[in-house]
Amino acid sequence: MAAAGEGLLRVLCLHGSSQTKEILRARLGWLPKKVRKTADLVFVDAPHELPLREGDSVPTRTWWRHQADEEEKTRTLQESFVMLEKVWKEQGPFDGIIGFSMGGAAAARIAANPSRFPGLEFVILGGAPCMTSMASFWQDAELAEMSTPSLHIMGRTDRVVDLSSSKELAARFVDAQIYEHDQGHLIPSNAPARNLIVDFLNAQHERIMASSAALATSSPPPPPSPPSPSKAAEMQQQASKSNEPPPPPTCTSDEGAAEQRDEVEALESIYPDTMKIIRPAASGAGAPCGALAFRLACEDSPLHQKLELVVDYPANYPEEVPRVHIEHSLGMLQFPQRVETALLQHVRAELDEQAGMPCVYTAISAAETWLEDPQNIALLDKARGESDAKAKAAAAAKSGKEDEDAAEDEEEDDMLPGTRRIWEEEPEESVENELVEKATKEACIEVARRQKNPVEDAGHVAKGRGVKKFVVGLVGKPSAGKSTLFCCTTRLQTLAKVAAHPFTTIEPNYGVGWWASNDVTDEATDPSDAAFETEHGRDGQGRRLLPLLIKDVAGLIPGAYKGQGKGNKFLNDLCDADVLIHVVDVSGSSDRNGVAVMDDVQSASTAEEDIKWVREELHRWIFGNVVAKWRGVVRAARARNSEHAAEDRLVALLTGYQGPTRSIVTAAAARSKLDPMIAERWSRADLHRFIAHFLSVRFPMCLALNKCDRLILNPRFDQEVGLEKLEQAKKVALEQGYVAVPCSAMLETNLLSLAGEGKIEYAFGSSAFAAPGYLQESVSSSTTDNKEAKLRKELQAARKVMDLFGSTGVVDCISSAVALREPTLVYPVTDLKSGKRRECLQSLPGSTVDDIFSALKHGVVDSFRLEGDFIRAEGTTRTPDGATRLVGKNAVMDSSIQVLRILTNRKVAWQHTIKPKSGQ
Repeated sequence: MAAAGEGLLRVLCLHGSSQTKEILRARLGWLPKKVRKTADLVFVDAPHELPLREGDSVPTRTWWRHQADEEEKTRTLQESFVMLEKVWKEQGPFDGIIGFSMGGAAAARIAANPSRFPGLEFVILGGAPCMTSMASFWQDAELAEMSTPSLHIMGRTDRVVDLSSSKELAARFVDAQIYEHDQGHLIPSNAPARNLIVDFLNAQHERIMASSAALATSSPPPPPSPPSPSKAAEMQQQASKSNEPPPPPTCTSDEGAAEQRDEVEALESIYPDTMKIIRPAASGAGAPCGALAFRLACEDSPLHQKLELVVDYPANYPEEVPRVHIEHSLGMLQFPQRVETALLQHVRAELDEQAGMPCVYTAISAAETWLEDPQNIALLDKARGESDAKAKAAAAAKSGKEDEDAAEDEEEDDMLPGTRRIWEEEPEESVENELVEKATKEACIEVARRQKNPVEDAGHVAKGRGVKKFVVGLVGKPSAGKSTLFCCTTRLQTLAKVAAHPFTTIEPNYGVGWWASNDVTDEATDPSDAAFETEHGRDGQGRRLLPLLIKDVAGLIPGAYKGQGKGNKFLNDLCDADVLIHVVDVSGSSDRNGVAVMDDVQSASTAEEDIKWVREELHRWIFGNVVAKWRGVVRAARARNSEHAAEDRLVALLTGYQGPTRSIVTAAAARSKLDPMIAERWSRADLHRFIAHFLSVRFPMCLALNKCDRLILNPRFDQEVGLEKLEQAKKVALEQGYVAVPCSAMLETNLLSLAGEGKIEYAFGSSAFAAPGYLQESVSSSTTDNKEAKLRKELQAARKVMDLFGSTGVVDCISSAVALREPTLVYPVTDLKSGKRRECLQSLPGSTVDDIFSALKHGVVDSFRLEGDFIRAEGTTRTPDGATRLVGKNAVMDSSIQVLRILTNRKVAWQHTIKPKSGQ
């Protein structure tokens, strides 16, 4: 409805999140002038104020709190729409809406509810998300599909709202007009975009004015006559039927029905105790489709066997993926809505990738894996805590308990006997240092003891199953050589910043690095050997190279756990690492802060000092995070919901460090001889001891004794003195339970660069290099000091170092780190007798044949993809004389079946035309 007497469209303008009406007015400053003869723009503020950000003079606003849990999102969304209804009545009605980002999503929701917002004729949506991730957003929508004319503006490089999400929203509108631009999250102000918006508004103005004129000249329609009694009865019967659950879909083909029946039969054998048939699989075309329920097993999650994943087969299965939902009897505090929404989003995304194939097993596996992921356990714990806090706050407000401090004091007065309030203790720094040092020493001695007696080691064994990429984190003080090690480990594919001053790495570097398999039966040096070819090539010593993810974080300085230097943000970047490599500068060329000392020997730090304080820095990082939240352990113990209440809370506190947290906690408790079931009684010293062992179990550490070439070639002392210093560093490392490997990352980097330039022949990790004759000549005093002479001198020094250590040590160092938590290697083949083992999978210990089959079917290895259903598998050892035997799907991969041949019921798509990557 245009403004009376003026012929102007009334257009409501809704800003995005973290904006205000004035910000949107400024960004659309060109528009009012362009449409002043056709439209009146009305800008309004969202009702929810956000905290004042640095650099802002006024707080910004939001339509709903999108970073809150589902309950809070829903509440704030509903409040905004009550406010918008009021605006609509008092300042409207409006003919159209222009909405940007979150405001665009709100505009779409208004269009879907015409009874609440009558008279809406069009919308213009810029960078607007579809909001399918928010379960309640479209819940009360009156229309699933909107006929409102709409213009959708979206950026191909938008990093805030993905292009696909904006397109998904546009698909909810009939005949939506879409304009894609090459900019980010904004409404462009260039000429094409301006003209498009103005033309759209002018067209809507012309249409609405013509419609209003036609209505004014026509007579009003007669009122509808009441229905006859028989018609009214029929309408009432139809209304009652609409409340009944819809009938199940009917299968469209005999082939689809057969797929259902075969899959249900297979699933019954896999899940005999946890599967329930709600409706049997379709018997044929036209028969009702099946429905199944699976009790989800997730041992590391508090939700173990408390949820059912319900799967409904669709009519066109498997071309159409099943519908899934969760059923449970838990309350909102135990299983918050936002956790359920996130779980279902993950499962549905996995299913979408499997369209056209039987995929119920994928859905179950995706759900169970998601629930066991430490990050999602942490999400559950956080959501539970927030929901619990809200419930307590509401209960306190209802009963008049407004004095929170008094309630907390009363709660703490009721603590269990023996409870220690260690979070309140503030010991002197010297006392705290002594506790850390003592706990660290105890944990290191235990690690060293277990290395000598590996049979006794009852420590952490990686749980979980399947194929994964190994993650190695690099730590150490600034300028110890971490970035150089990163560069050569990734074989110069990703160049990190390298300089002789602190913090050359600010954001963590990520790259694909390489380690050499320690499988001696797999080594090959002759390219003509049938077994020589591998997916990723071999190193210079004939060892198979395998990929891993390597992370180089900013250098640590003493006090990083307190935020010194670049703060503990960089410590948090290590949480997903399987093992750590502490890069130690053994040359003594820098102080504890990584600053070069030049000739000031007294201020240089020793390798022994660096090994000690870096380990303690990591310890203090974890300890500080845990002790700050220790009150939660005490409260859990006091509540005594179960005998494991304190232990469960301790596990929850440590889930952020990833890994199978419960088994790590169990191992750390066993090593420290502490009982986590009564953790509330632990002293501060006890917690330090537990954290020290937790660090050893969760983050095994290898020492890279870097810059060993500088130590050997140091002009300040002879070679023997350098070797003695190196042996002393290795001795200290061994005593503390570390694996220590001398290396020179710079030497490896230089050799790879020279090989890349064609000046020498050298392969990654080789024990030697070949140089042309003119570069092998010795450098005499008469030699002109030019680039060639300098290169000869460097190569002579390199050869001297490699003769002493056998190589640059880089590949040995990375491989030694992987060996601290070594994956099980599996070789999938088409022929067990050929000796060819091109592909190699890195699987978690405990993985089964079925896990390997699933990985190959999902294309984990591009050159070796399986299709069809599992028929049988044959396995053998890695040695040529190994016996071949049939193995079942549930057989655990071990040394007797590491070479595996899997047969399926369809042709296998072997793609052996793929060659090793360049330079491998």
